[in-house]
Amino acid sequence: MFRDWRRSPGVIAAVGLGGGLAGFALWPMASLLQRSSRVLALNAPTNDVAMPYARMPSLLFPWRDGAAAGVDRPPGVGDFIGGYPSEAYYWDTIAYIGWIPWAAVLFL
Repeated sequence: MFRDWRRSPGVIAAVGLGGGLAGFALWPMASLLQRSSRVLALNAPTNDVAMPYARMPSLLFPWRDGAAAGVDRPPGVGDFIGGYPSEAYYWDTIAYIGWIPWAAVLFL
């Protein structure tokens, strides 16, 4: 295993010290994981919705189904419609990036 038995205690000590130093940093992080909101048994948030296929054009046309209350709308854009249960479907499926990234993809 070791070619030089005189150095093996030093190697074993170095591995042990490295593991101890790593544990010194990793043990508190592991303790924090137990209190993370991602692992707690909390109720699902009401605004965590899957994007329906009917809302896919909103990536290019944000006001396709109207706009939510409190949004500055262009002329002719009405309230958010489309048979969705709440305005969370507007906020979680709206595209904030606009046309510039799509134009950049086409240009490149």
